[in-house]
Amino acid sequence: MKRKASKRKPSEAVLLFPQHMAELDVFVRREVRVCDDRRWMLDFAEREVRRPRLAFEIEGGIWTSGRHARGKGMQDDMDKYNRAIIEGFILFRFSSQDVLCGKAKETVRLWLNVNR
Repeated sequence: MKRKASKRKPSEAVLLFPQHMAELDVFVRREVRVCDDRRWMLDFAEREVRRPRLAFEIEGGIWTSGRHARGKGMQDDMDKYNRAIIEGFILFRFSSQDVLCGKAKETVRLWLNVNR
């Protein structure tokens, strides 16, 4: 069964994030599959496939009791995040506000300075 494409317009943070990463020479793709046996998708991951591979989730609805703030949604997210780590991703999680204020970019910059 094919998944329907979302008709929602991407948030400002989702549009801005790849620009911030490109400024750090980290080139990302949207909606990257975590593994072959599940339909889980990461919001962003590095285009270049290497180990470890950077992955990024931009959490929405954290202040509005959205999916990420309720029990089942949180459990599903934890399962996905743990599997992503098992599959060789280094996972960063940011709120939309983190992206908009530059905190996400600064965090990745600091990680790059220490690890690459």
